[in-house]
Amino acid sequence: IESGKTKASFLFASNEETKEVYPFDFELLITYTLEDKNLKVEWEVRNTGDEDMYFTIGGHPAFRFAEPDEVKSDYLLRFPGKESLEYVLIDPAEAAVDPDKVYTLELQNECCQVTEEMFEKDALIFDNGQITEVWLCRKDGTPYAGMKWEGFPNFGIWSVKDAPFVCLEPWKGRCDNVGFDGELSEKPNVNHAAPGESFRQSYLICIY
Repeated sequence: IESGKTKASFLFASNEETKEVYPFDFELLITYTLEDKNLKVEWEVRNTGDEDMYFTIGGHPAFRFAEPDEVKSDYLLRFPGKESLEYVLIDPAEAAVDPDKVYTLELQNECCQVTEEMFEKDALIFDNGQITEVWLCRKDGTPYAGMKWEGFPNFGIWSVKDAPFVCLEPWKGRCDNVGFDGELSEKPNVNHAAPGESFRQSYLICIY
């Protein structure tokens, strides 16, 4: 809906097809703004219906490796100020997270090595707002690309076998926990917008 030298905005609205799987009227406005070497991504979710709306929303940016012959082990992930992190995994049989099975990602000098084995069980999911900044770095620790954000309770790191990228994903809410059978409004970290209200959130992609 808007395009310029340093800014572009896109609008997606509910329709008959979306109403078959998600029963709310909404508009989703996403704006990308270049700020020097950073890209700001802003979401605005508008409740255009006449009832309370509940939703989750997340980013899925993939960071491709710099050179064609590079692989995951050529990179590190750095989490400034962190010594270790806790994460959960998706149970493939349930397509949901078992919150009682918590794993520890040990860090050395705030970093962990990226490997193929890291993603053998799909995404690593970090709950409880543990992370507000992450950098994809070369093996010598030089930053390549990073992300910064505030107010995201969940964060995912994901890739697939032999893929030349890593996805760094800030989420406002995530998939269900195993066994959850409550109302959508009771879902952990669900977001809410009353009729006529808007919800806003943003994150920053940083290119070193």
